[in-house]
Amino acid sequence: MFAQLNRELGMAILYISHDLLSVAGLCHRVAILRDGEIVECDSPDVIFDSPHHAYTQRLIAALPNACFGKSPVLKG
Repeated sequence: MFAQLNRELGMAILYISHDLLSVAGLCHRVAILRDGEIVECDSPDVIFDSPHHAYTQRLIAALPNACFGKSPVLKG
């Protein structure tokens, strides 16, 4: 539904979630917050394939390995 609204109406959507896998599938840009501060902001490919910040690395490492091809965005 979000992707359809974005496509058909050209509408920007701010999607806030603790579910990183849904974020990976829906978003063009991902910001990782820790204690109310953005610690990393990039495309889902960069965030999930080569996170730079240690906090982001720990979040990604906590996800089930079965969710990944190379990136959750690319896995169908």
